[in-house]
Amino acid sequence: MKVVIGLGLASAATPEDVNAALATTIEAARCTWPEVVEVATLDSKRDHPALARLTVPVRFLSASALAGVRVPHRSAAVQRATGTASVAEAAALLASGARGLLVPKRCTPSVCTAVASLADPA
Repeated sequence: MKVVIGLGLASAATPEDVNAALATTIEAARCTWPEVVEVATLDSKRDHPALARLTVPVRFLSASALAGVRVPHRSAAVQRATGTASVAEAAALLASGARGLLVPKRCTPSVCTAVASLADPA
């Protein structure tokens, strides 16, 4: 199985916060790091220091692209802060091409994650 992890993070998130959230998310998805194809997040996080230590590719997506994705858990607070009502779930779905989530949004105080299986090529 190949997966994409969607990642939303607060400006105060540390590399340790991100790594811990990703580790528990991978465990919840019952997969391993080699199965993670990429992490996908909001393009405004491109220079976030918490992403610098990631060992998998990171895909940056625009708020407008994420806003067009149907997700099970929308957030008015995230909408106000980012311009899209979902980052983690929308990024996982958009980057993977999947129709549904393997692991829905899971949040710590500074990081949210979601997992989608990579869609099979048509």
